[in-house]
Amino acid sequence: MQPLFQTIFLPRLLGFASACLVLMFHQWSAIYSEPWKLALCFCCLIYPLAAYVTQRIWLHQNRVTRLSMLVDAILVGLLIAAVNFNVLIIVVFISFLTVCTGIISGLRGVVAVISIVIAMTFTASLWLEMIVRLEAWLELCMGLLLVVFLNYIAWLVFRETHSLVTEKRRAHSLEVSLRRKSDYLSRYISPQLLADVQLNSCSERTRRRRLTLCFTDLSGFTELMDRLPEHEMTNVLNEYLNAMATIAIDYGGTIDKFMGDGLMIFFGDPKSNGAHQDAIACVSMAFAMRNKLAALSATWKARGLFGHLKMRVGIHTGYCAVGNFGSEARMDYTAVGGAVNIASRLESQSPIGGILVSGATAELIDDVFALGVLSKLPLKGIRDPVACALVVAEKGANELPAIIRPIPGMQIELAPHLKASEVRKALSDSAEQLLG
Repeated sequence: MQPLFQTIFLPRLLGFASACLVLMFHQWSAIYSEPWKLALCFCCLIYPLAAYVTQRIWLHQNRVTRLSMLVDAILVGLLIAAVNFNVLIIVVFISFLTVCTGIISGLRGVVAVISIVIAMTFTASLWLEMIVRLEAWLELCMGLLLVVFLNYIAWLVFRETHSLVTEKRRAHSLEVSLRRKSDYLSRYISPQLLADVQLNSCSERTRRRRLTLCFTDLSGFTELMDRLPEHEMTNVLNEYLNAMATIAIDYGGTIDKFMGDGLMIFFGDPKSNGAHQDAIACVSMAFAMRNKLAALSATWKARGLFGHLKMRVGIHTGYCAVGNFGSEARMDYTAVGGAVNIASRLESQSPIGGILVSGATAELIDDVFALGVLSKLPLKGIRDPVACALVVAEKGANELPAIIRPIPGMQIELAPHLKASEVRKALSDSAEQLLG
């Protein structure tokens, strides 16, 4: 909203400039013989500029601008005396002053400035020993009726303007509050769900969707945490979960929940790119998580905390009921069904550092990823054995997965960014040096 001193500057400048012209035209013959009138003209021309510069210092203090209308009233009172109480000019002067005051300050401001004008006019008439005719007073009363009408209109404008400004401030305050709540809420739910909630498009009813579900877990992390101080444990866990969550979001996954050092993530709701692309994105995300964990492990090892950590991943594609589940007091957006149980059991059966996918997922990704031998595994809580396979690597990729292979007296460690040709050369050179 534009500050009041900027709003009133131009009307004030034009008003007092016009008043000076009226005074000089009406009192042309006497203005040079009465220096105070000439000085009054000079003040009326300088005052708007001086008020603008002065009030600019208090940019957000609109009360200063409203108080400056009292100075306007003093000058108008002197101008009325200077034109020898010409009724027409008085009505024009007072109308200009009170309408501007009414729009800015309301009825109280109008009453205040009229009182000051009357007081200044009466004082000036006594000082100049002027006698005002009765007819002039009657004409003045008629003119004041016009002023009252104009000020009634000004008051209506002020009331509506004040109401609009109040509503605008309230709306801005509500917008800021909602933005803060949205930012806070975004830390607890997935970005996709938050976008749906903000657009009012997220249905409260559950729906059946074909999802690709991913469960991750760290091997031996619980025992390791028991040996760390609480602050180190909190920092490491938050650092790990933050990195994994960032990767999940980057690949378009919906983070269902954090379970200690594990995550449940699914693809296919609230937005889906098709079962094929959802499955590929999920497995690609698992590779990115595994590589990121290798980099984090190197960082933690450099800090003297512990050595490398390994991740187990289980992925399955199937139909689930997805939506809001819970009570009237608290709801959770999640997926439930047999497919969720299968993905969880695959994670527990996955070898350390491996990505184990079900046969349903393998059919969707076999054109992109190289898979191990498809075999059937009995899973706890699942009636029939489930076909599954290990994901070896992306087809055509030049990079190798991270490998840590301890051997008595020796440890082989391959970082995920190494290329196959580099590994062969390094192993060949090492074997030559060792075996002569």
